[in-house]
Amino acid sequence: MTETWLSITGASSGIGQAYALRKAREGKNLILSGRNEARLSETKSRCLQAGANRVETLLCDLNNLADIGDFVGFHQEIGIIEEFVACAGFGLFTPIQTHDTANMFQIVKVNLMATMLLCKEMALIMLDQDLDQANIAIVSSIAGKIYTPSTAVYAASKAGIYAFAKGMSQDLWETPVNVTCVLPGPTDTNFFTVADADGDYFDKVKAFSTTPEKVAVRMEKAIKKNKTEVTVPFYYDILARFSHAFPEISARIIHYAYQMGEFR
Repeated sequence: MTETWLSITGASSGIGQAYALRKAREGKNLILSGRNEARLSETKSRCLQAGANRVETLLCDLNNLADIGDFVGFHQEIGIIEEFVACAGFGLFTPIQTHDTANMFQIVKVNLMATMLLCKEMALIMLDQDLDQANIAIVSSIAGKIYTPSTAVYAASKAGIYAFAKGMSQDLWETPVNVTCVLPGPTDTNFFTVADADGDYFDKVKAFSTTPEKVAVRMEKAIKKNKTEVTVPFYYDILARFSHAFPEISARIIHYAYQMGEFR
């Protein structure tokens, strides 16, 4: 019988790594992709120690169309893909007045365009398989629903990928491929090393942050239940609903609370 695989982008750290380790304990075959070869190799070793059956690693820079093409070709050849988790992405938290133009393009290109391309191609691969069910999980962010200062570009990319995930779920509704969108709140990972180099943003939201392990647990449960979306922690879902219902009030509360550091 052809082997089945679970593929995770952004697997070298953070949520992607935490989810890989959870599935490794189930003895899964894993395909781990990312840009950092050393950290990817470390994740591979940890997954094998945790109980993964087989682990393949794939260096892939989602800012590079050639790498995306190689990624798709690799998955077309390796076997049956039962689950694909799109975790790769990055941000840069700075006011729009000082946001570097090249970084703006790169954030949207990687977080939105590259993720859409990969998810489309992985869905086509899955639809070609003889499986009763396959799953695609797309990691967005609560930043795509709740908007704070200094996150405009990142939030736009994540709002876009949220909309894409929900629309893709509709397109694949009558197929064996289920789509789950994951919306984590601020998560204590290496993400903030780049996005928030001086630590100012994370300091303001740290009291309401989560961990990659907690996100991985909730994501796994949501995928198993074929949910179309899950927000972690749950209270951000309540805040997002309030923000949607009362946009003017919530915008003022968020702005002034953030400026005063009241999220701490």
